[in-house]
Amino acid sequence: MHGCALAQAGGFVLRDVRVVLERAVEPAERPAGAAPWTIAPARADQAAALEALAREAFPLTRFHADPAFSRMQCGDLYAAFVRRGMSGAPERLTLTDPSATCLNVCHLQPDIGVGTIELIAVAPERRGQGLGAALAEAALAAFADAGLRRATVATQAANVASQRLYQRVGYRTCEVGLWLHRWFD
Repeated sequence: MHGCALAQAGGFVLRDVRVVLERAVEPAERPAGAAPWTIAPARADQAAALEALAREAFPLTRFHADPAFSRMQCGDLYAAFVRRGMSGAPERLTLTDPSATCLNVCHLQPDIGVGTIELIAVAPERRGQGLGAALAEAALAAFADAGLRRATVATQAANVASQRLYQRVGYRTCEVGLWLHRWFD
């Protein structure tokens, strides 16, 4: 038996296929195609709108696939990502547009030279307008400004649109893994 079969035999259930993408960060990285959008660090007065967006934006995740998590619990989890991203901690950054209809929560790790996009979302009515690429490129610029050398992001294998977005801005798949959940009584 291979590892996944052993885990499933032990009560674990497959909930998601995770795709990790990465790319180099160029020292003078600047947004290329994001000209019509102003993307900047989120302000405190945008927090409620960004948390509301995060609560609804991630229906394809492993948490939504697991019946042990209620829809409300999933929403609370993603809202917590936004709060952590806006905590003011130097290793956290949340980017958005002036109307707070998109978000990008980033984790900067200068000790290892890596910046990670933790969450990226665009409100349904704003999709298809280039905001996703603008968010991804703004993160790369922030990573470059922080002196980071690598950028990473993880998404679901089923989220082909997300994978294409990251590939358009230079990310390449470096890892694919299985997310298995098991609940203990």
